[in-house]
Amino acid sequence: MLAMNAFEEPFWNLDQLRAWMISRAPEAVQFARIGNVSRDTKTSRLIRRFAELAALRAAKKGRNIEEELWAASSLDPESYQKTRSFYSLSPKERALRGYCERRPLETELFMEEALTRIGRARLMIRGLDRVEPERLRSLLKDVFADNAGQEPPREVVVSLFPYRDYLLRLFRKGALVASGNLPGKRALEISLAEWAGLEIAEGDNTHRLGVWRVGRTANVKHGADRLNLSTGLYPGAGDIENVRVQREGILKLFPANAPIDEKSEQAEAGRPSMNKGGRPPVVDWDVVKSEFFRLMEHHDNFSPDDPEWNAQARLEEKIEGFCRNKFGRRPGRTTIQERIAPWLREWKQRKTATPGNPET
Repeated sequence: MLAMNAFEEPFWNLDQLRAWMISRAPEAVQFARIGNVSRDTKTSRLIRRFAELAALRAAKKGRNIEEELWAASSLDPESYQKTRSFYSLSPKERALRGYCERRPLETELFMEEALTRIGRARLMIRGLDRVEPERLRSLLKDVFADNAGQEPPREVVVSLFPYRDYLLRLFRKGALVASGNLPGKRALEISLAEWAGLEIAEGDNTHRLGVWRVGRTANVKHGADRLNLSTGLYPGAGDIENVRVQREGILKLFPANAPIDEKSEQAEAGRPSMNKGGRPPVVDWDVVKSEFFRLMEHHDNFSPDDPEWNAQARLEEKIEGFCRNKFGRRPGRTTIQERIAPWLREWKQRKTATPGNPET
């Protein structure tokens, strides 16, 4: 029988591991558990998106988990850049999203799925009037009835953290340890030599993360039918079944709390100014301030329609990245917030004082 709280269980499945790595949210681990119902519709894609929504909420509160992953992995974000299309939200879509962001994560995920072409069709077939609560139903109806033309998408270059590849790297070097079952066999630990010929992929009839032999996953991403027809594999949970990872090891590698602000401040030398107590700062804040004003002049005020600039957290992320690239170190998020608070006031005062600019 499943424990009421999957987060406290001693072993997690691969989807729970990835969900935790992305979000550090216990509710994401709970969402990713393998249900005991005959048809569990929580695919790996939905679990990942649930975790990403949890991470976005954490970012709005000041913790950038993806930035922590880039720093811990030593991977270069520029090597993982892709172009993504973003559409501007209509006023009715913004109202719906704002409502859902204040509700449980399941509601926000439901909203995103409902706005897809397939999701909208399913709702129309099953009955939009069955959606609860009433406020959510009303907002969805407003969006569906909105005939306003959609603006062309904006193309934005973003760095996407390679979650699955990074997990595989951790398993292959022994930083994480997993066990699993071969068909008809008892559970055994997967050795480093075995990991060299294995990979992690989504597939089979459950569309969950599984462990497969290299060369057997070329068509996994196309779904169970394509996989079965093209390779003759039977539906299951990967070549190694029921893969699980010890919770204790996961929490050591991906801690629940944000890392403490840079301890290396004490070792930083040669800076022109000093912190309280005579310690030199991690970065040259005069240089950072110049970058701050450059960013504000380029992007202007934060806008909910701009995924790169929809909140102060996006500015803080860019400042963090600038410090890492410029100085080889990054100050803590709290330190950045304390520094930019007076700079924001100064920027707004300058903007107000400029002729022709309304007060913001």
